[in-house]
Amino acid sequence: MAVAKKFTATTTSVPAPIGGWNGRDSLANMQPLDAVQLVNWYPTPTDVTMRKGYDVTSILTTSTGVKTISSITHSALVATLTTATDHGLTTGAYVSITGTTPAAYSGVFKIIVISTTAFTYTLTTLPANNATVVGTYLNQAITPINTLMNYTQTSGYKLFGAAGTDIWETVANPAVKVFSGITSDKLQSVNLTNSAGQFLIACNGVDPTMIYNGTSWFYLATTSTAQTITSITHVGNVATLT
Repeated sequence: MAVAKKFTATTTSVPAPIGGWNGRDSLANMQPLDAVQLVNWYPTPTDVTMRKGYDVTSILTTSTGVKTISSITHSALVATLTTATDHGLTTGAYVSITGTTPAAYSGVFKIIVISTTAFTYTLTTLPANNATVVGTYLNQAITPINTLMNYTQTSGYKLFGAAGTDIWETVANPAVKVFSGITSDKLQSVNLTNSAGQFLIACNGVDPTMIYNGTSWFYLATTSTAQTITSITHVGNVATLT
């Protein structure tokens, strides 16, 4: 009678790549402390640390509605925006400005407050003149994002952020609120792919399991949320569920 072979595991410690990124030598000639890739990491004599700095990908905006702008002028690449009422902002905050003419005044910008009804921001392109259409702006929300979730699909990815009771799609700038009513914004998530498509599954231990199917977010039905179906009929390829 043959005895099944036992599998054994060998553990090893992999040292930090303090030698830095080696884009010159072949793998066979690299030193153990060299890195094949070193993305957003910086080597030191004893360890590697994350590269400092950041780029603003997206901001969350408040739900208090759009703000009225009185005028936007510019001096070189510095724009000065005057508000119709007290803006209540502080230096370092971000605003999302839309609907301006020229379009160079629109976008998401970090501001410097110069008065209770005015702030400045730095443009990325030089406009031809002062704003002839001032548009509107939204303030940055201060609710922290406690979870970031990456949805991977064939054509790329989407990035979602959970903040407070909401889930936002954070690739767009400003972010777009896509799901509301969650009890906790601290989630664990995983991407799953099967014959039906690609899915992002998220759980927070309080609400029913949440699923994103590439188009929309929804709760997975439970014994408390499932509904009884009376009938399903169809006309052509359009189904009617009662």
